[in-house]
Amino acid sequence: MSGPPQETLAPDPSSPDPTAPDPTAGATATGSSQPVVRAAMRQRKAKKRRHRATVMQGVLTFLFVVALIGLGFVGWKSALKITGGRVSEVTDPAAPNFIAKVEPTNVDLVAVTAADGSLLTALFLLSDPAGKQKSADAAANTVVAVSSGLILWEFEDAPPDSAANIYASGGIDALSLRLGADLSFGTTSSSEVPSTVIDELALAAGPLTLDLPDNVLGPDESGALVVKYPAGALVLPPEQVTEFLGFRGTEEQELSRSLRLQMVWAKLLEAVGASESSTKGSLSLPSSASEELTSFADLFSQMSSAQISLTTLPTTEVVLNMSPPVKLNQIDELAIPGWVGEFVPFPVSAYPGQRATVSMLNGTTDKRLLNLSAPKVVAGGGQISLAGNAASFDLATSTVEYTESGSKAAAEAIAQQLGLPATLITDQNSNVDVTVTMGQDLLP
Repeated sequence: MSGPPQETLAPDPSSPDPTAPDPTAGATATGSSQPVVRAAMRQRKAKKRRHRATVMQGVLTFLFVVALIGLGFVGWKSALKITGGRVSEVTDPAAPNFIAKVEPTNVDLVAVTAADGSLLTALFLLSDPAGKQKSADAAANTVVAVSSGLILWEFEDAPPDSAANIYASGGIDALSLRLGADLSFGTTSSSEVPSTVIDELALAAGPLTLDLPDNVLGPDESGALVVKYPAGALVLPPEQVTEFLGFRGTEEQELSRSLRLQMVWAKLLEAVGASESSTKGSLSLPSSASEELTSFADLFSQMSSAQISLTTLPTTEVVLNMSPPVKLNQIDELAIPGWVGEFVPFPVSAYPGQRATVSMLNGTTDKRLLNLSAPKVVAGGGQISLAGNAASFDLATSTVEYTESGSKAAAEAIAQQLGLPATLITDQNSNVDVTVTMGQDLLP
């Protein structure tokens, strides 16, 4: 029996389908997974960054190690240069390829100052640390008197000026530089001594008897020109010694001034037991000597007990074209090379580049050859920094070699003094400007 037909109702579009997935549930599940994904991504990025940092650290470490190796190689090469560029160091002075550093001649500059700080006079104390005087009778130590009125040539932007004015404007360093520029060598030390020390030394010496070759003229209180110190025998009381050392006579020649200063220093040196006839190992000072005087005297003690001589600087008179003409006494640049070769056998430069550094190698068995040839190298403008033996002792011909084009002029000047040509060579291990290899042809 059939019933009345059932009415089929169309689904309400606004009603949810019970069989469809729950969009809310889906949305909730997706939202909860996003933080997990982001965390995982952050972990992967952090891992990559750590990996990159590790790689970078490894690269930097590698580069650092390479740099250390490079620096070590540079240091090794420098060590080779210091020893003349030889891989194995030769310690036997009689063996081929032995080379050593040359000790320079000690050049001590002493500035004696007045009570007002001005320069009274100066001294060069020259001593040979190796005792390589030319003969047993020659003095290894020399005292050179320098007057405050000595005119020094222009240097760089500085005009010619007296030693006193240079000292007043720049102190002992400026004086040392300007003297070195004129004399072509530098000082190894410098010191300043107040005139009170000289006064004390003069009192110990007593009256000084001098023999002046010329009258020393100067103005009196009224300005009139008078004879300040007459020629001939002069007895100088102790209280007048410092005044005498600092006095600059009117129109007095530098040679005359240096000679009278030399006389004073000879007498004062006798007072401290450092005369030419002295054989004492230490200076004999009075028991009342001050600490300053003792220190000053120690400068002479350090020159050793060998014979001491006194000498003067070579100077020349220059007449300025003025009205009336002005006469100046300056260092004789033509005579200086020979003078330096005699009194400063192993000079140093007063400023970088003044002298070419030289290595001298003996290619003979004659040990005199270095001392025979060194004065010529010095006269040519060389500074002998290294000396030793060549690879062979039977060289017939000497050579003068340089490694840089900038050293050509210096090498040629040295070669000319030795009567040799100068040759450009390639030697990466050389740290000197010029190498002189001495052979049989340089023997007398």
